[in-house]
Amino acid sequence: MQESTTLARPYAKAAFEYALAHGQLSVWSAFLQRAAAIVNDPQVTKVLVDPRITREQAYQLLSGLCQGELDEPQHNNLLHLLAENRRLGVLPEIATLFGKLCAEHEQTLQVQVITVIELNKEQQDKLIQALQQRLARKIILNFSQDAALLGGLLIRAGDKVIDLSLRGQLQRLNSKLRIA
Repeated sequence: MQESTTLARPYAKAAFEYALAHGQLSVWSAFLQRAAAIVNDPQVTKVLVDPRITREQAYQLLSGLCQGELDEPQHNNLLHLLAENRRLGVLPEIATLFGKLCAEHEQTLQVQVITVIELNKEQQDKLIQALQQRLARKIILNFSQDAALLGGLLIRAGDKVIDLSLRGQLQRLNSKLRIA
């Protein structure tokens, strides 16, 4: 995973800079998501990793599958460049990194909130306001439920985890009691 991120980073950055300069962030994001989904298909992956497939054949395959998404000649150029460098397999990572660059540019953050019970609209709004103040970003909440939390909530925002669950409090108390 680390190697694919390293390989994908310059392509994602170049695509982002181009898309930003030309006001096409959403167009490029859609293209990269579609291309990544195609590359993630097990049948396509099997063909792309086959050593008998030439770089040009790999390019033709992927450009044919992405035909409806190739709005810009630059999309085609990116696929061709990736095929020439045998990097078509890192398209999913490029799409992920591109999305992160877009979110950073737009100052948005996807936040996962896990609760025992569903929060009502008022509670969700208060949580969004508190997180926006604390993280200084526009917050997009994704909710899920987990009865194992016992109560409270667990918040995952990027690499930050805020554990306000009853289960987490009990685990911390247990750890303190064991040390003492």
